[in-house]
Amino acid sequence: MTNLQAAIGIGQLEKLSGRLEKIKKTYPQYKEAFRDLNELTLLPFLNFTLVFNSGVAFGIFSSFGQVVPHIFSLIGLLFGIGLISWAIITKKHYFAMTLISAGALGNAIDRI
Repeated sequence: MTNLQAAIGIGQLEKLSGRLEKIKKTYPQYKEAFRDLNELTLLPFLNFTLVFNSGVAFGIFSSFGQVVPHIFSLIGLLFGIGLISWAIITKKHYFAMTLISAGALGNAIDRI
């Protein structure tokens, strides 16, 4: 990792707490604004419908309650951190491992 990459990363981490605070403040406003919006019709053939999935994919493991999504979140976090660590240790494939890790970590965050 170059000094420039490290400086950019540290700069982004410094801004993270401010961004999280902003999200915490605006989330209730969005939640209230979209509370009654169950379906959004953009075109006659394109509708977006709000659906809550209590399982993992298509309701799989929904009978186990909320434990399974948390287990998959933990697996995703470990996988993402492992890929980033592996890329740093081997000093190869930074870009590819970053993209794959971002997907794994994003899925883990979405499941929580």
